[in-house]
Amino acid sequence: MKFPLSCLGCKPNQTVLFLYTDEHGQNQEIILSVSQIKGQQTRLSIEAPKAVNVVRGELLLLDDTGASHLI
Repeated sequence: MKFPLSCLGCKPNQTVLFLYTDEHGQNQEIILSVSQIKGQQTRLSIEAPKAVNVVRGELLLLDDTGASHLI
């Protein structure tokens, strides 16, 4: 892992915001919401700018250089 890990507990309808500045110096945000918790499954809603790719981690493959690729 390249960055420190943050572990947050959330209840349904609570959100986590990711705030960043894009390459044009504009403030941007990604909103992660817990939509539903049902047994062992959690449904997440993600609002992100179109330029942000949202992909489940198990769908990425790391090559020998550490770069990620969709499988």
